[in-house]
Amino acid sequence: MTPPTADTLAAAPPERGPFRYLPFTLFWFARVCSILALQIQIVATGWRVYDVSGSAMALGWWGWRSSCRPSP
Repeated sequence: MTPPTADTLAAAPPERGPFRYLPFTLFWFARVCSILALQIQIVATGWRVYDVSGSAMALGWWGWRSSCRPSP
């Protein structure tokens, strides 16, 4: 067997790293979707608070309270 040369290494397909393992790829995709959904929920709840109350102060209090979650 001949050792690899620069030409054969350049022609080789790139490695995908951890994404070549299907379980990790599915986990990563589910995690990204979950984080995106959480961010959408936070924004939608803020819009709803402002829509119902019409008060920027209520929106501020809600935002402050939602950021003060108890730590484990």
